[in-house]
Amino acid sequence: MRIKTLTAILFMIPIYSALGQNGFSLELNIKTAPTEEITINETGFGLSVFGNINTKTKITNTFKYSKTDVNYQIENYGLQNNLNQYNSFENTFELSHQLSEKTKLNFEMTPTFNYENTIDFEDLSILGNLGISHELNTKNKINIGIGRTTVFGKPEILPFFSF
Repeated sequence: MRIKTLTAILFMIPIYSALGQNGFSLELNIKTAPTEEITINETGFGLSVFGNINTKTKITNTFKYSKTDVNYQIENYGLQNNLNQYNSFENTFELSHQLSEKTKLNFEMTPTFNYENTIDFEDLSILGNLGISHELNTKNKINIGIGRTTVFGKPEILPFFSF
């Protein structure tokens, strides 16, 4: 009897995954990085919802949460009680519009909250970009635009170009 139930569950999982590709996706990450003196545990989950507004416009919204715990094995480590838990909330909104057969306009906005123990307004960063993508042929594409990204932890407005 248990084999019949287990077989039914195994057949249901791929069906659920196939149906999940129609408009949403869910991810779960668990990672541990041990060293001699410090162990870093990271857990996170994300939910993406995507769809087409019309034949030329696509929209995607992704929410992610991650929590990083740092466990110190040294008792005399100076930052043991201060820096041991990091949290991050991130919501990415993406909009792409097909201008022509080979040219696409892309917009992305990502508000993030990255904090240690208590959340504050200073922990908010609003990042994103606006760019144009043009496909030269099947193997080559040009991306050009401007974006607000973090450079070594400091948000900056920078142009970008890729080939």
